Amino acid sequence: MSCNCNSGNQATLTAVQGDTFQRTFTLSTWNGTTYEPTDLTGATAVMMLSRADASHEHPLSVTDAAGGVITANVPASETTAWGNQTGAQALTPPRTVEWRLQVRVTFTDGVVQTIVLGTLCVHREATT
Repeated sequence: MSCNCNSGNQATLTAVQGDTFQRTFTLSTWNGTTYEPTDLTGATAVMMLSRADASHEHPLSVTDAAGGVITANVPASETTAWGNQTGAQALTPPRTVEWRLQVRVTFTDGVVQTIVLGTLCVHREATT
């Protein structure tokens, strides 16, 4: 399977299997005239990856609550599994592996909001 990197309104992120995955997400709220940083005080965030044969969940860090900043910093030891295929797909491995991606924030009042929805295309290591 190759990645569908033309996914319309959904986000498409890329990663390399076995590399540290670092991304920053900044949330803002429209106040009627301008965008203001979303207050993330006390909020938590998680990145979820899924496909038919596997899933991964990675906690994210709220690195600037007042500025609405969330940071993904997934170590290389964890991204290695992102490029692995199982079943019949493992017999003829593609150059990329496609995951469904969600980044979700849970606010202190219990509201859960998906802030990123889309695809993570993982480019496999040259040795696999």
